[in-house]
Amino acid sequence: ERIEKKDLNPAALSTQIHDKTNVKEQSTSNNKVMPQPVPSSSAPLPANQPEPKTIPETSIDRGIIDRSRNISFYDPHRPKRYWASRNSQHATLKAAIEALSEMYGKPIEWVEANIGEENDLAIIHTLLLAAIDSESGKGGDQKGPPAPAEPTFHDDSRPFAYQTGENRFFRSRDEALADLSAQYSQPVAWVVEHMGKTNVLRDIHSNLSNALLKPLQKPVALSAAADWPPLDIPKDLNFYDPRREKKYWINPRSQYNTLQDALKALAEEYGVPVQWIETHMGDTNLLQDIHQNIRESLAQP
Repeated sequence: ERIEKKDLNPAALSTQIHDKTNVKEQSTSNNKVMPQPVPSSSAPLPANQPEPKTIPETSIDRGIIDRSRNISFYDPHRPKRYWASRNSQHATLKAAIEALSEMYGKPIEWVEANIGEENDLAIIHTLLLAAIDSESGKGGDQKGPPAPAEPTFHDDSRPFAYQTGENRFFRSRDEALADLSAQYSQPVAWVVEHMGKTNVLRDIHSNLSNALLKPLQKPVALSAAADWPPLDIPKDLNFYDPRREKKYWINPRSQYNTLQDALKALAEEYGVPVQWIETHMGDTNLLQDIHQNIRESLAQP
């Protein structure tokens, strides 16, 4: 726009030029491309793995152990097979691990390193909380890492007082003895007899392993087969029958799902190791014959 000098005095001309200059600068500023921030390359995060929040130790829910009792981490019969808690259910292992990562404010790799190999959800949370406590700096200044404590069979200070192996914890002595019985395929009475008086877990396993290496000795039993109580078992009843709901029977009232459980029950009944039953039961499938063979082996001088 051309400015006619004759229509403006010098003061008005100065004001008009100043106003046009401001409009031009504003237009240039509005069209200016602002530089984008350069993403940091020092510690890029994976697109599908957000960094977990850091949770203060005091805010971690330690009551989750009690609320997780009698729950499996993985159960193929559930619609959502993987549970991180009662209210955290997932269709995949990856999603469940991510939920635990969020719950404890730790990376996924930390959860995988400390979760153990148990399927008991309460034990999993026990292990994760123990790892949190281990990292919390308890114990004051140390010149080096403390020597690991010798695992013990029984310790009331643990959430699960009884331990039978690495990441194998139980609430009661009976549960722990049953687990040792399963580990060594021997009756509970055999475990109690041979585990010794020690509370050191390594020594208990050493005692049980050494007991297995000893040659079988004939248990103290009745001297004659006729002295045994009569067998209340039909002659045609089989020890194993795949058509039954519980396939293994040791008598009409004692039925089991697995061969191992049935052999252990026979061993408990006759007060002998499982190996004695396996050695002397014979090749027959008739239950009455099996009992007769075992009784005869015990009656021999």
